[in-house]
Amino acid sequence: VTADPSIWKVSELESGDEKFYPAYLPSGNKARIFSNFEDAHEGDRVVFYQSTPLKRVVAESTVSKGLHEEEAEGYDEPVEGVTLEYTREIKGDISWSQLKEIPDLEDSKPIINTAQGSIFKLEKEEFETILSLETPSKEEGESSIDVEEKLNIDLTDNLLVFKVLDFLLRTFLIYLRIT
Repeated sequence: VTADPSIWKVSELESGDEKFYPAYLPSGNKARIFSNFEDAHEGDRVVFYQSTPLKRVVAESTVSKGLHEEEAEGYDEPVEGVTLEYTREIKGDISWSQLKEIPDLEDSKPIINTAQGSIFKLEKEEFETILSLETPSKEEGESSIDVEEKLNIDLTDNLLVFKVLDFLLRTFLIYLRIT
């Protein structure tokens, strides 16, 4: 789902909140790729991509009601659309530019259509690829990583730290030259 931040404030939603997503514009015209509204079914998982100025994936939700008619703000009469139930915020920064660079997504409907539309169908693998980019969150009660403990070294030995950093930097530069 492409969410215009002037209309959809995903950051203000809480788990379980439902939002109706009209399949028609206030002008009465069908939304772009209307068939995607028709194909949305209860239980389908959804990622929210927030459009300009943010341009990033921000949340996950579930279709709670497929195409149906409902009263909607900005419309004189009931209009067809789908209802989405907000599940959770997506952690990290999954940007549009990052999505465009992923080979597994190059043939996905949002990329092909440059996210110009309301709802896009994703294959299961594409959906999972997007979610795999999420920054893992720390489990409740989990402490920060203790670098000294994990590496089993004394970080006060500046020479050792310098050698490790130098090795990592060279490895990174070699990797960049190869790719």
